[in-house]
Amino acid sequence: MAAEILYGAPVAEAICQELSEKINTLLSAGISPKLAILRVGCREGDLSYERVVLRRFSKLDMEAKVFSLPDAVSTEELIDMIRRLNEDESIHGVLLLRPLPALIDEFSVCAALSPAKDVDGMTPYSMAGLYTGSGRGFAPCSAEAVKALLHYYRIPLAGKNAVILGRSTVVGRPLSLLLTGEN
Repeated sequence: MAAEILYGAPVAEAICQELSEKINTLLSAGISPKLAILRVGCREGDLSYERVVLRRFSKLDMEAKVFSLPDAVSTEELIDMIRRLNEDESIHGVLLLRPLPALIDEFSVCAALSPAKDVDGMTPYSMAGLYTGSGRGFAPCSAEAVKALLHYYRIPLAGKNAVILGRSTVVGRPLSLLLTGEN
């Protein structure tokens, strides 16, 4: 069996096409989708990811607004920002760029986000939904992207073995649960 390279660009294009139709429906109903990107510090990886999200949202006629906090922010200050974003009715989703600085209580920060605005599967509600397979909440974006890539290329998953390198709560662990859900 020969290896096959799975390119992400056509998958992203197909997803954007599907999203574009949904976005137009929302816009015609007077709803302007808006994402808050919440970043702590200025790590190059976070800045790069932020630029990609901003560019993609711009192409889809959606708004994304960056909220940047300094590296030295406290857990309480970060939770206060999340609470303000939870209460802001003009914001429909929040993307918190992680990992957070070591002194931040990441569990408390993730738990403070409203599950309705959790677009990256970081709240206990979303994690429980992922663990139980109930479909509640959201799976982390990167893990969901891997699943979307496999589906797009019609890779049969049922009964297969998969090797996942890494065990982060952002990619490795959620991906293992998503693939388990595919049998």
